[in-house]
Amino acid sequence: MDILVPVIGELQSMLWLDRRDSLYAQMVSDATDILGAISDSQPDKAGQRAREHGERLTSHLVTRRVRRYAEVGRCSGGFDRLVQRMDEVRVALEHVSEELRHLLPTRSGSAVALNTLFCDVVEAHYDLVRGAGIAYAPDMLTGRLLWMDWWDSGNSEGLAFKSHIFSNASLQYYDYTRMAWFTEPLRTGAFSAHGPYLDRGGIERVTITVSLPVTTSAFSGSVLGADLRLGRIGEIFFADADSREGNPPLLLDAHERVVASAAPGLMPGDVMLAGAAREIARIEPTDWPELGGLGWHTARMP
Repeated sequence: MDILVPVIGELQSMLWLDRRDSLYAQMVSDATDILGAISDSQPDKAGQRAREHGERLTSHLVTRRVRRYAEVGRCSGGFDRLVQRMDEVRVALEHVSEELRHLLPTRSGSAVALNTLFCDVVEAHYDLVRGAGIAYAPDMLTGRLLWMDWWDSGNSEGLAFKSHIFSNASLQYYDYTRMAWFTEPLRTGAFSAHGPYLDRGGIERVTITVSLPVTTSAFSGSVLGADLRLGRIGEIFFADADSREGNPPLLLDAHERVVASAAPGLMPGDVMLAGAAREIARIEPTDWPELGGLGWHTARMP
């Protein structure tokens, strides 16, 4: 029961049920049975009722997802629009990089002028960008081996400084120098996208982080980044879906990891087996030279 109750709570929050929904009465009945069994000191009965309740919620959730995407066919317009939005975020980070030419790292980081730049990035692309900031090159700031100036909106309307723990004695130690979003742009010298991944120690959410290396100015060796809203990526991708062609499409990264899916059973972060999906289109370097290296592409299950 200690495990089942939190899981049931998560499932219920996903369903967004109200009194008009046909499942609402069943949920009330299930909850009454579970509480009754607990009150009567019948743990086995309570556990069985909780499992049945969880199975009903799961079935209802999957059914709703299938119905929502059952007729989704091609998403070329949505894919093109998503690529354009990604490029806009890249341009915004490049603007910050240019502005760094006029600034110097402060002793403690958190320079007002620099933080204003990141807040501007988030606010200009608020529907897609959750947060943005800079991960400084190691030892760039006096007395600090690692430091990040990062602004995050969370699920609220405002922006707040997102603190990270850089003590290796803590379970929440965040060593960004080992994170692909930091190492990859430094390796390639280009715009990078990493995820979906669970940013444990960072924002504690599944996200995609796009990043750009700083190659000039006093901040050279640092990385600029932005956390994207995973749900919004799916909304943009499926915006122009229609039912005229084939099976539900998928948005995949260069490693065949699912970024957005309309196929029941495939969730963001899942990895497709080689050849399991047929490619439809990808970001081509000829059209999007700065994004071509991402390898993002849309595919369809055969």
